[in-house]
Amino acid sequence: LMSGEIIQMSPPMSLMFEPADLEQASPATVSRCGMIYMEPMELGWRPLKKSFMEHELPKNLSEEHVQAMEEMFEWLLPPVFEFLEHHCKLFITTSQLHLTRTMQRLYVSLMDEIFASAESQEDEDGSPGAGALTGQQITMWLQQLFTFSLVWTVGGTMNGESRHKFDAFFRDLTNGLNPAHEKPKSVKISKNTNYPERGSVYDFYFHKAGSGTWNNWMDYLDAEKMAIPADVKVSELTIHTNETARQIYFLDTYRTHRIPLLFVGPTGTGKSAIVNKYLIELPKEKYLPNVVNFSARTSASQTQDIIMSKLDRRRKGVYGPAMNKECVLFVDDLNMPMKEKYGAQPPIELLRQWVDHGNWYDKK
Repeated sequence: LMSGEIIQMSPPMSLMFEPADLEQASPATVSRCGMIYMEPMELGWRPLKKSFMEHELPKNLSEEHVQAMEEMFEWLLPPVFEFLEHHCKLFITTSQLHLTRTMQRLYVSLMDEIFASAESQEDEDGSPGAGALTGQQITMWLQQLFTFSLVWTVGGTMNGESRHKFDAFFRDLTNGLNPAHEKPKSVKISKNTNYPERGSVYDFYFHKAGSGTWNNWMDYLDAEKMAIPADVKVSELTIHTNETARQIYFLDTYRTHRIPLLFVGPTGTGKSAIVNKYLIELPKEKYLPNVVNFSARTSASQTQDIIMSKLDRRRKGVYGPAMNKECVLFVDDLNMPMKEKYGAQPPIELLRQWVDHGNWYDKK
């Protein structure tokens, strides 16, 4: 330990470290530890797909639904990953594993109605429940939600110029016009049910009604949100556009499923302003917003103190917002903390520990 004290480890105990590289490791450390090096490409995204198919899908899917989804993964993901690698410029370079997992999390977040349909599948007399979806509806929704999720996760981190290229490529692929990747027979997406020909694939969201329709992003916002109050100050005014509607849509989707969300983009494009306005408008009886602004001098200790200051002690070692409330944490300027001598940013590592493991350590 830092104090010089030595803690004896018993034979069943073992320590595992997961470093990005061995740049800071001494030869003595390397020689005393067993090393396992894994290339990201060694594992690939297919084990993630297998785990997802077995554990996260609604129980009311038939074998045909599951088989069609399996074929969607194998049909769309390899060519999209290849196109991303060779033809697109990205804001953030992300591994195929992370992109696949992000896509799966968005995909399953958009299946609420299908999960609800499974619960209302049968009434007490055995007849179909009022909220039950037909097999045909589920097929259409699953396949179109798949393409939507793919566009906004795997295809979501590229710049504007690359989006134009991706739009043309993805339309040809899903319309079955790419001879190297032919559309499987189980896929029911046709020219009529695919993305509208006008605009780009980034201009629409999938509206779950009937067999499903592709709506413009502005249709997602309520008329109340679009209205401009007469007494509002110009400095507090937000004019909604497709971009703001998208941001609100994903905030709604991920908030209700408690999934962390990262907004990336150029400086001064309104990311913080839109999120702050969104947090202010959340129902106060249900949500407790907590805004943390990072700077170059922010430390991990300060970050933990700021977040904990808004929480109540429930019992020993457990903290949370007031009963029946949810705390929504917004970290602004996430990339600002200064790197320490080993290249890490401690406040971000602390947040990552919390996101990954759901806990951190008592400093006292």
